[in-house]
Parts: sequence; C-alpha cells; structure tokens
Amino acid sequence: ESGVVEPETYLKSEYRSMAEEEEAQPMTSEEKQRFETMQRTLEAQASWIKQQQNRANMPCPPWAQDAFNYYRSFIMTDTGSYDFWRLLVIMYRKEKNINVNPDATS
Repeated sequence: ESGVVEPETYLKSEYRSMAEEEEAQPMTSEEKQRFETMQRTLEAQASWIKQQQNRANMPCPPWAQDAFNYYRSFIMTDTGSYDFWRLLVIMYRKEKNINVNPDATS
C-alpha cells in the first residue's frame, strides 16, 4: 500500500523535526527580557507562597502567649495560623475585659 506510514514512525519524525526547528532559533532580546521578567516574577511568587505556608502553621507568637496559656487546655497543638492567633487574642481580651481602644464603648 503506497503512501501508508506507520503512525509511530510518522509522529516521531514530525515532532522531532518541529522540536529541532524550535531549538534552532535563538531567543530575541525582547524574548530574553520577557523570560527574565517571568523568572523574577516566579521567584517572587515562590517566596510569597513560602511565607504564606509559614504563616499557616506557626508557633505561638510572643504577643499571643498570655491568650495561649489561658486557653491551653482547649487547644490540641502548639501551632496555628496567624489568623488563629489573632482570634485567640481577641477572645482572650473579651473574656478578660481588656479594652485596647479607649474610645470604644462597651
């Protein structure tokens, strides 16, 4: 059967030639600048993600230690998110009637 090619052979030859064409062309200076910008953006995003992960599972900060000690028997772990520690301090202040805003009315 004339003109019939095995699919695997065809795909390998077709994609190999496309890959060789793409590799043969060097990046332009504009493409290099965009690539470098994307790399810097990716590094900044990775740093931000790492920071967020650390804030999601952090030990009790010093400013929340009194609240943590007060509620310790109700808490199963020594770590929590930043928002958890903030909320714990707010609950502690309410429980102890600690007013941090002198202009606020009770």
